[in-house]
Amino acid sequence: IWYFVTHLGEVQPVDVSGAQIKLLPKWKAGETGAATSWIPGDILQNVAIHKSDNILYMLMHNGSLAPKGGGSDYHRQTGSEVWAFDAATGKRLRRIALSQPTQAIAVSQDDAPLLYGSTLFSNLLLVIDPRSGNELRKINANLAMPSLVQPVEPQ
Repeated sequence: IWYFVTHLGEVQPVDVSGAQIKLLPKWKAGETGAATSWIPGDILQNVAIHKSDNILYMLMHNGSLAPKGGGSDYHRQTGSEVWAFDAATGKRLRRIALSQPTQAIAVSQDDAPLLYGSTLFSNLLLVIDPRSGNELRKINANLAMPSLVQPVEPQ
């Protein structure tokens, strides 16, 4: 199943496992309000899924939906939280507050998954227990621009 996420947090699951592509029911991850709204974070790597738990993690930020610069670019903010959703139903399971603004997330695929977060122009990589929401550590990655996170699973 592929998950397509709009700027406002609408999630469209698409089942591509059969001969025919099948759209599954949409669900809403964000919360839009009059003054501010919770919407997906920066566009680098704002969604991760743990396959066996079927949990979708989404980087979120609370911001204004007012267009910036005369256009509709209200979306370019780092995430301050990660929200965990049951990927089948769209039910939010938990909110994880982040200790630093984050632009990219990834989750390991093992039985005891770890959630990772990074930000451009920061050497720190966050390591979080996604089930409890506790930050386990920060690793000095010593990288100039850690823009994407890719856990490599042992074979």
